[in-house]
Order: sequence, then C-alpha cells, then structure tokens
Amino acid sequence: MKMYKETLRKLIPIGVPLALITFIYTVITSGQNYFGTYVISTSQTAIRLAPVLVYYTLSGILFAYYGFSYLFRRAASDLYHSLPISRFDLYLSTTLATATWMGGTILLNLLAVLGLLLISGCPFVPAYIPMAMLFFFVASMLVYAAAAVGCALSGTLLTALASTGIVLFVPRFIQFIVARGVVARVPIVGWLDLPALLDPASNIATGMVVMQSRQVFVSRIINMPNTLYSMLPMLVLLVLGAWLFIRRPSETAEKGTGRKVWIIATASLLALAALLLITVDNHRLLSMYGVALVAIAFLVFVVYQFIASRNIKQILFSTPWFLLTCAVAFGLSLGIDATVENILGKTPAPTEIASVQFRGHDEKMDNLEYTTMLLQEIDFTSDSMKKYVSETLADAMDRIKEKDFYAFDVYSQYQTIEPIAITLTSGETIKRTIEFKNVMELNALREEDSFFQAAIRAFPTLDSIQYINSDILLTKEESLSLLTSFISESQKNGLVPNSYYRPRSQYLDDRGYALEVNGDQTVGRINVAGYVADKRIYEYYTLRMETPETASLMMRTYNAYIKEDMFDRLAQALKHMASPLAIERESLSVNLDFYNLTNQRGDRYTQSVNLYISGYTKHDEAYAGIYLTYLEKFVEIIKRGTPTDNADGMFVRFDWFEYDGTSRRQEHEPACYLAFSQEDEQALQALIIEWQTATMI
Repeated sequence: MKMYKETLRKLIPIGVPLALITFIYTVITSGQNYFGTYVISTSQTAIRLAPVLVYYTLSGILFAYYGFSYLFRRAASDLYHSLPISRFDLYLSTTLATATWMGGTILLNLLAVLGLLLISGCPFVPAYIPMAMLFFFVASMLVYAAAAVGCALSGTLLTALASTGIVLFVPRFIQFIVARGVVARVPIVGWLDLPALLDPASNIATGMVVMQSRQVFVSRIINMPNTLYSMLPMLVLLVLGAWLFIRRPSETAEKGTGRKVWIIATASLLALAALLLITVDNHRLLSMYGVALVAIAFLVFVVYQFIASRNIKQILFSTPWFLLTCAVAFGLSLGIDATVENILGKTPAPTEIASVQFRGHDEKMDNLEYTTMLLQEIDFTSDSMKKYVSETLADAMDRIKEKDFYAFDVYSQYQTIEPIAITLTSGETIKRTIEFKNVMELNALREEDSFFQAAIRAFPTLDSIQYINSDILLTKEESLSLLTSFISESQKNGLVPNSYYRPRSQYLDDRGYALEVNGDQTVGRINVAGYVADKRIYEYYTLRMETPETASLMMRTYNAYIKEDMFDRLAQALKHMASPLAIERESLSVNLDFYNLTNQRGDRYTQSVNLYISGYTKHDEAYAGIYLTYLEKFVEIIKRGTPTDNADGMFVRFDWFEYDGTSRRQEHEPACYLAFSQEDEQALQALIIEWQTATMI
C-alpha cells in the first residue's frame, strides 16, 4: 500500500495536467453542444459524449513510460531493484496507480457530461454513461498493458516505443490488412459482414484507430461484447508484463534490450508491417511499387537493429530472418486469396440453410429505424425464403465472377440492397450484403412470417421518444398531437407506417415517375428519435391520405398560423418582382400542391406546381414572361380559397417564400390548406394543364 501511494504521487506530473486538460475540454465542448447557439436535439452516440477520451486512452503509454522510467537508466534501475520490495509489488503499484489516475479522469469527464446533460435537459441514452466508462477504462488499460510489456522488454525509450507498437498494433494491423483485402475484392462483403476473427472493432483500443478512417464503426465501437472481449487481451498483457518485469535483468537499462531474439523479432515484425502494404489494392510484388516496399522494409529491418543493438555482425547474421519475413508476407497474401475464394465458394443450397436474418437496409446508419431493431430479432425459416435467398446469393456470386461485374445496370425502383445473416444447418453463420431484384417480392415472402407483419406495423412507445418534429413552425405539443393521432389511426387500420416495407407505386405519370394515388398521397411528415435500451432509434414517418383524421388535424394545425394580410403581401412581392426595380439577389417562390385531382382511371392524385422568379432569371425574357404570367394567374384564383380541414375533397397546400439578398430579409410564409368553389376548382385544373403545356421542354 505504501509503494502504491508513493507511485500515485510520482504520477502526479502526468495525471493532474491530463485530468485538467480533458475536463476543461469536455466542459467547453459539451457546454457548446448543450447550451450553445445550436443545441443538440437528438441523443449522441456513446463515443461522442466525451470525444477527448478517445485520445486520452493513448496516455496509458505516458503513464507506463513515466512510471517505469527507472528501467531506462542503469543507476536508477539498480537502485529500485535493490529496494526491499519485490518486483511484483513494484509492477503492481505502478499498474494500480495508473488505473487510479486513468479511471478517475475518465469518471470525472463522464460525470461532468452527465451533469451538463441533466441540467440542460438535452436528450441522451442513460445506458451510454456506464458503457462509456467501462469502454474507455478497458481501452486505456489495454494501451497501458502493451506499454508495460514494451518497457519490460526494452532498455531505452526508443526500443520501448517500438516494442509497444509491435505488441499493440502489429497483430491488429495484420488483421486489418486481411480484412481490407476481403472487403476490397468481394463486393457483397462489407466491414459489418466480416467474421469475428476479422472484425477490426473487436479490440477496442485499436478499433478506435480504425474508426478514424471507417466511419461505419463510430456509432458501434462502444458495445458490451467488444468491451468484454478486450478485457481478455488486457489481462493477458498485464500478466505478461508482470512476468517479463520480474525476469528482466537490471543490466538491460540503456542497452536497448537484453534479449537478442526480441530485437530480431521486432525488426522482422516492423518489416512485415511495411511488406503487407503490397497487398493493398492488390499490387504485385514484381512491380516498381513492390520493389520499393521491399527496399523500405529491408531498411526498417536494418536500421532498427542497428539502433537497438549497434551490432553490425548481428545484423548480417539476421538477414535470413528478413527473407523469412518476406515469405510470411507472401503467405499472408496467399491467405487473403484463399479467404476470398472460400467466401466466393460458399453458396449454400436451400437445404443447407437453417434460417435467414435480415439485418436492416439502414444497418450502416448511425441511428437504426425502430422497425430494423425488431426485424433483427426475427429468424425466417420458411422453405420459400430459404430458396429465394439461396438463389439470390448464388446469382450475386456469379455476377462477381463476371469480368463486366461493374458494368452499368438498368435502374429499377424495385431493386434494393440489404445485409443478411444466414445460419447454416452446420451452425455456422455467414453475413453478406446482396442486391434483391424486387423488393416487393422480398417483402411478400417476409410477410408470410407473423412476427414480420407485427414488426413493420409497430411503433416505439411514446416514453422512448425524445425528439419529435414535423415542421419547424409547429410546437412540440402540436407535433406530438399529430404523432399520437397518426399512431392511433395506423394501428386501428393495420397500416404499415415505414415506407420501405410498403408496396412500391406501380402508377407512373406522363414523365415516367412513380405517381402516388388515392390513399398513398403524401400530405406531411413526422420525424421521431429516441432510444430503446442501449440502441438509438430514428423513424421518418410519411403522413398519407390513408389516415384522413390525421391529415385533417394537420390541416387545422397549419391553418391556425394563417396571417390575415398574407395575400396583400404576396401581391406586393409579385408586383415588385415584375417591376424593373427587382435586383438579381431578390426572389419569390410560390409552391402549390393540388390534392385529390382525378385522372382518367378515376384515381385521385397530387399535382405540384412550383413557380419561381428572381432578378437573375429575369435575364431570360421567355422564362420570366411565362413564370410571371402564371404566378399572377394562379395567385388570382388561390386568394379566393378558404381555409379547410376536409381531406376528402380537392384542396391545395399553399406556401410562398420571399428573399432579399441585399438585406438578408427572408419571409417564409407558413403553409396553409385551402378549398375552392366548384367553379374555381375547374379553373385551377384547366390552369394546371395550361401551365404544364407552357413549361414543357
């Protein structure tokens, strides 16, 4: 205990400045996020709560080098080893003191974040606080453990740095190179499809390095499985460091390392890291790039040994080890080829598939849809689904093997790409991301499962929702009222709220675009965000005519914001834009959405008319003449409309926007919903056709 307290005091020059710097940085950045001009409206990913701690984990190296600094000076090494304290106690006291400083700093930062979140009232996921504490502590101690091994193996700071890099990064670098080779050469295998042995995020310390270049891991790096797994290498390295420290000769100080084998091993592994870069982008060994990398690797091999041992004879005798390193690099390259061939050859027949799991079309997003979270828990076991997935996967494999795989494909609105997990009858699980030619066929097969039917019609509970927004104009209470109505009406009628799982429109307009008809007509949107357990969720709901009560409520809500002088101000703006006084940076935009128009088939549909004029577009006299003319014609009829909440008849959603670039004056009029007399309805429909003809390209 006495030695622990002494070491705790010894580490003050490292611990206190780092604690203060990280705490101040966290308070400032969190204060800006929670109390600044732009306050966060949705919960952050766990890693973003205190981003400075990502870099603080590397300070484990500083604590190790400072705590074991006497190992690099012969006099100090002899002195410490002559104390009536066992070497294990020396090692343990430094380790516990480091754990105290790093754990305390991590706790201080995250408690500060928690306090600011509670005071500000900003949304957050409660489970992320303890998860982040454990994550950063394990990652920090893992870095420290690697540095402790490096110190125990070395007698100088330089060789300790090299040893630390070898222990901490080289195994994971090899893993990353293999994983990258697979991802680059097998298009249907992404970073989230890799098996556990190739998952670069499984080791959380090095995973945070990979995260800097692979954004898909940012929101996933903090999770309990990876944190618990990383405890294993942390404990192994701590035990290895203790064993090496106890057996370390005091004479090693100032001599690089007392183990010649480790010098050669370190030089070989550093050279291997350089040689493996040949495999990136499938470069060939017998090329200028390959020859240059071999030369660099050999230079690294020689220079490190010279610095560590200063023994030319040893360098000459160790040359065969470099040749062995080249052979290992070549072997790893062949291993990547073999792994790729194994993946391409794995196309299970329907009878070999036990179940199929769909991981969600939005799996790579930071926030998952609530539907996706439910979907990931469903195992599809029907014979028809197994057959469909088996055939689709086989087709994808055949496409990859074709020389013109990257040739242009004809676009279809029914195509979709989804990540899947296939559990084989042997117990093995393989993950792939494949293209399904017809999402409607896929959804039809999925709807054979009752759990899927329930999942696509489910809503998150209101107490799990932290953010609701339908329009910046509406209050939170008004948005909540719309959401509550939408949920109630959807559940009562058994509707599917998630657009991805709804049938694609088979109606096309005159230009070949999908046309929303009847109940599919879109009248608004509601975005919600929140969390369930330790998962953040996000849903983007589209309000349609199939929920008429909600549509009517939305129309009433917007119409409450109508300003009495709206059309007077619009007339003035239109008059100004028509005059020579309008300058280039001024503009006027009028947007009209006509609902429940009837086509020749008897279907109701929506037609949008967007009219825009600016000082710049007036340089084109033909364009300006057409748009000014129809602006005046449409506005003349629109101003005779009356506010309505009847979603059954024909109505118009109307809003306009005026911008003055000289004074930065912007006036965006709130949207409103208007109904018209039968005579005006007919006039508007005739005017729409006339406008379409006049603006036809």
